[in-house]
Amino acid sequence: MKILLDLVRQHGPCDQGVRARQGTEKLVTIPGITHYGIYTTARVEATRLAIEWFDNYLKAGLN
Repeated sequence: MKILLDLVRQHGPCDQGVRARQGTEKLVTIPGITHYGIYTTARVEATRLAIEWFDNYLKAGLN
């Protein structure tokens, strides 16, 4: 299973690839940040999104 969690908008091939697949990938755009903003400004939101993804797709497999 390929996991893609792209928190900084990448126009073009990344967007097209995520839209074309019907898997567990989730493309999230967080406005107003640059690449490294994911580690500072948007850290809380990014952490919440990552935990939500793991809970939805991986947590069930642990039982």
